[in-house]
Amino acid sequence: MNHLKTMGLFGIVAIAVGMVGINGVNASTLGIADTPKSDSGEKTSLLGHIIVTVTDSQGHIKAYRQTDNIVTNIGHDCAANLLFGTGFANCSSPAVFKYIAVTAATSVGTGTATDTTLSGELTTNGLARTSGTVTANQVATGTTTSAIAQVANTFTYSGTTAQSVAAAGLFDAASTGNMFAERAFGSAVTLNQNDQLTVQWQITLS
Repeated sequence: MNHLKTMGLFGIVAIAVGMVGINGVNASTLGIADTPKSDSGEKTSLLGHIIVTVTDSQGHIKAYRQTDNIVTNIGHDCAANLLFGTGFANCSSPAVFKYIAVTAATSVGTGTATDTTLSGELTTNGLARTSGTVTANQVATGTTTSAIAQVANTFTYSGTTAQSVAAAGLFDAASTGNMFAERAFGSAVTLNQNDQLTVQWQITLS
């Protein structure tokens, strides 16, 4: 009987060791070992986030939206051009992406990577494409592997009738140019005369 107990104990230990061994090689739920994940800190992502705030003439917040945006194919190619100075397809004469444009078009939706323009871009009543203020929202350091650049602008609506604004785009020129990113706000905001629309783009390089 003691012999059987000893054999049973060895069996339990063997199973436990086997499970530790499987976990050590990152086995998947199908029992297929994955390649060990690198912990070198090397990353290659370009991520965008947009924050939209509407305030009235007294500074009261009327609407607030925030959502992730899509970085376009041209945006990626232009970023590579700016970094390495070579001619990637689709991007010509790239410059600093600091120009914010807005539109009433709800068709923009979540955006498409192949988009090159912002449909229905607004150009009057204080809502024309404008150069935003670029700041370092977060700087990559020895302990932080991500850098966050922010481009922000506040538009003051001068029209006398209500204006819907549904989406925005980020460009590298005051007109035409290359579109880095775009996104609808989720639901449109409505501006009345003297309302202010603040659009903040936050681009994370990580």
